[in-house]
Amino acid sequence: MSRPRIPLLLAIALFATPIPGVAQDDVSLARRIADVSAIALAEYAEGVVDGEIVSEEELGEARLFLRDALGTAEDLNTAARDAVMPSLERLIAGVDALAPEAELRAELDALRRERSSVTGARKSALRARVRAVPWRLGGG
Repeated sequence: MSRPRIPLLLAIALFATPIPGVAQDDVSLARRIADVSAIALAEYAEGVVDGEIVSEEELGEARLFLRDALGTAEDLNTAARDAVMPSLERLIAGVDALAPEAELRAELDALRRERSSVTGARKSALRARVRAVPWRLGGG
């Protein structure tokens, strides 16, 4: 095997190995939860104004999107699920209570921070692996 292939093969092996505590799908699932929740909030804003329902249809769609996000959260690993569920549950409760949009937006921001902690754990683990690779293989 020629020398130029060794770093390439090493990089492939490095990134193909699962990261302990963070399943590969958890990152995309956490993103989906945050994205679907943002859509739900947009629907909510069209369906509820100043605590009054102006469109049952939009409010219903907001609830459907949040149920979808809740179902997606069930597919996360335990640590990731535990991180996002409290914010997601508060978001759902706020929609059910016809809470002010600003309050729900704060919950969505919290959910996004939790999503970032899930994706950030993966990035930190990848950075640690990259730092551990002996990039100067074979001396010269």
